Amino acid sequence: MVGVIDNYAGPVEAFLFTGTRVMRLPPLRSGESVSASDINDSGTVVGWATTIRHEPGMPYGLSACLWVAGHAYDLNDLASRDDGWFLTHAAAINNLGQILQLWDLTSTTDEGLFLGDSDNVSLSTLLLRVGDELDTDGDGDADYVLSDFNASSTVTHPLVLGDDGWVYLDVDLTTIGTTTVNQAIIGINTIPEPAALSLLGAAGLLLLRRRRGA
Repeated sequence: MVGVIDNYAGPVEAFLFTGTRVMRLPPLRSGESVSASDINDSGTVVGWATTIRHEPGMPYGLSACLWVAGHAYDLNDLASRDDGWFLTHAAAINNLGQILQLWDLTSTTDEGLFLGDSDNVSLSTLLLRVGDELDTDGDGDADYVLSDFNASSTVTHPLVLGDDGWVYLDVDLTTIGTTTVNQAIIGINTIPEPAALSLLGAAGLLLLRRRRGA
């Protein structure tokens, strides 16, 4: 089990509960806050950190991180992409070593969800991007536009990655042709049969629930 400790008097700390004791996970750099999002059966932990790095185009001051055997690694130091994406959140990890990641360009409107192996995140595949049109009923026509990934909380776990290739995530969807925003949990099959494709231009998608909002 992993989570965060917020003492309101300093940086947020990440922890790992072993079943018998709580272990604090180190930050990437001294003075930075860190948040642990997920752990697999091998004990590899993923999450994110606030960062004092100042690079051109870096959004938010966040950087995805990985903890192996108690050591923290900045995933942006392990990634090399020339398309402008910067890795801000490592949201989930499965027992195959695959990491579900959020990358940003310059703002939340440029956010993308990627899936890739922990040993080479540079080759991660884009699954969804804010602005993508989704077909949730399988008729070939777009029903919603992806408005936002609800993945900023340090308490809830809005992104889940299974060993079977399914991804579940909490998102905001805007109904096509309206301004109505719906909060939903969707499932994406990252290794679907060709006939099962229902996300326009990408992987299979299942709308699990929807709540109408303003």
